[in-house]
Amino acid sequence: MLATPLRTDSLEGARLPRFFLLRFQIRLHPLTSVPWIVPVDIDPREPANPKGEVVGESAYLQCSMKYLQMFGAKGRQDGIFTPEVRERYAAVEWRGDMDVYVLGLLRRRVLWELGRCTVGREEMERREREEVRRVEEEYGDEGGKFGESKGGKEEVREKKDVELLWRYPDPGWKPVCFETYPMGPMFGDMLDEVKEVLGVKDEGSTLLKVFDRRNREAICWLYKLRMYIRQK
Repeated sequence: MLATPLRTDSLEGARLPRFFLLRFQIRLHPLTSVPWIVPVDIDPREPANPKGEVVGESAYLQCSMKYLQMFGAKGRQDGIFTPEVRERYAAVEWRGDMDVYVLGLLRRRVLWELGRCTVGREEMERREREEVRRVEEEYGDEGGKFGESKGGKEEVREKKDVELLWRYPDPGWKPVCFETYPMGPMFGDMLDEVKEVLGVKDEGSTLLKVFDRRNREAICWLYKLRMYIRQK
């Protein structure tokens, strides 16, 4: 974690290990060519050669749900990129639910890493392919990354509280003490999938099962998820 390369927080200017940051890029929507800011390096389904053209360099932001909420509310998302990129594109799209979207991606990544050492990589890839097909049929883009359904943005906004990409917590959800409820608040409705992958029946033993696997990647992503949802 601490040994990961140093990167600069594009908003605050602080130099931090890569592990403590989220990486974003501007990509052109593969269907509309509209520039969108999208998170990268989290989604295990992300193709090596994305459909949307990558525009400019990467930008990094703190791995914090609260931080993304405040950042999104300020309306200066394009300010994290260089003047050249901002001059080329007068405006870029930023998902209104970016904080929740990233939460879903982090949860999915932990589940993926756990699955690799339990049900196996091939089975996890099969499940992800099925989910990709389902999302693309509903939203008409690369895994729902750009937040637009076939029916337009308004339809997506109406669906946001139910399901946009993965299953999210209820609108009134608030993180609680990690030590008291080790997995429920971290995974929400996805907890059942985690239990299935790990082969456990009760919530209390889930966290122990995670560490019992001694899966370095899964544990690192689990810490990153925990760091993301902490409110302090």
